[in-house]
Amino acid sequence: MSKMAKNKVLSDSFALTLVKLLTIAVSIVSTMVLSRQLDLINYGTYSTGNLLINTATSLSALGLLDAVNYYYNGQSKENRRKYIDTVFTLVILMGAVAGIIILVFGGYIQSYFHNPLLTSILIYVAFRPLLANIGLGMQNLQVSIGKANIVAIRNSIISFSKLAVVIVAAYITHDITTIFICMLLVEAVSLGFYYNVLYKNSVRIQPLKFDPTLISKILGYCIPMGVYIQTNALSRDLDKYVIGFFESTDKLAVYTNASTKLPFDVVSGPLLMVLIPILTRCINSGEYENGLKLFKSNIKVGYTITFIIGAVVIALSKPAMLFLYGEKYLAGRTVFEIYVLVDMINFISFSIVLGAKGKTKILMLISSAALVVNLGINYVFYSIWGLAGPAYATVLVVFITNCTLLHISAKVFGTTIFKLFDWMHVGKLLAELLFIAIIIRKVSLLFEQIGVHYFITLSTLGLIGVCVGVLANFKEIKQALGQLDEINSSI
Repeated sequence: MSKMAKNKVLSDSFALTLVKLLTIAVSIVSTMVLSRQLDLINYGTYSTGNLLINTATSLSALGLLDAVNYYYNGQSKENRRKYIDTVFTLVILMGAVAGIIILVFGGYIQSYFHNPLLTSILIYVAFRPLLANIGLGMQNLQVSIGKANIVAIRNSIISFSKLAVVIVAAYITHDITTIFICMLLVEAVSLGFYYNVLYKNSVRIQPLKFDPTLISKILGYCIPMGVYIQTNALSRDLDKYVIGFFESTDKLAVYTNASTKLPFDVVSGPLLMVLIPILTRCINSGEYENGLKLFKSNIKVGYTITFIIGAVVIALSKPAMLFLYGEKYLAGRTVFEIYVLVDMINFISFSIVLGAKGKTKILMLISSAALVVNLGINYVFYSIWGLAGPAYATVLVVFITNCTLLHISAKVFGTTIFKLFDWMHVGKLLAELLFIAIIIRKVSLLFEQIGVHYFITLSTLGLIGVCVGVLANFKEIKQALGQLDEINSSI
């Protein structure tokens, strides 16, 4: 086996990680620009539009994006085409239905958020979920055929295009409608790029040639997975809907920025994208020993990197918020810190094992229960703690849900949740991070007192903290990554 083939996992993951870093940088710059150039009302309207897009995208996906990977890697070459064509037919149908619903119920949406400015953007919001899901399905397909580098290139282009749109809207048109129009066009153009790459690699997507006899089988897998994804999406955004109903648009703007998902999965996310097809093949072929090793190694890489970055960000929460959003968003600092904990808890995708095993009904039941609990305690916690209440509810529900998923995933491999972790390393890591965070927080307060600019505080202390954390755990990270590549080369 060639060295290139042997290092396929790491090379593909490295390419996707570089692009994710680029995407992060672009996202940060975009957020900084819009937070400073838009007033709270307009930014709140922009945030509400994105909230609707995110929710509708997850709801209309119906588990079909996971089905692309599941059926492409779990079927013979002869059957792949029929399954993929049928899956994409359903993706298009569900996306169209979601767009129509947003338009038909636009008046109710506007009334719910008490924001008449939504009327002008709903037409451009409605069909973004359709384009997004087609693109994500094609992206999963490209990773499955070994074209992760092409995905990386495409995502780089999209990132720069979106940044250009934000700059034009913020400094030239001063109108958020411009953003939604241009984002719609960017998504449409990117689909053409993806389709061309797949076509050149002899992967034809022909939705009109779907097989009606496969629909019930596909939905049998997808609906439970879809309910899991949908309820997760609603659970994740439920707090924003609560804030949007009870609070003003400007308060929603503050909460939305403070609760924005931060890219702590900069390493584990791209790594996971490459590993999902491999893990699926391991489980489908009965190679549970290799599958368990993959899962444990991914867990170790995930929590190590995520905890290091998260601890440093919590320690530097004030300069981080000033850098990202500006002083007018500091009212949401508590929410910001709580959501850093949420991102730390979500250090990997906890559903990958059950999804690969086809146990989507279990995922559906767990996520449905989590949604019901979250709905109840969101309102209770809001009445107790106000703006920060729904954030407390989210972190509690996410922790319990992820522990449950890990416990059941461990059973798939015939082990226990406690054996999935290197507990000596976890304890050592947490002790190190507590020490680093305390020192960084104290130094940052000293810097603030003597008038050091928040950017210097954030960049200097943040870099030092992350580097110290990574260097202290470099051996463990290297060993885990090495095992991932070793397993990939042996299957």
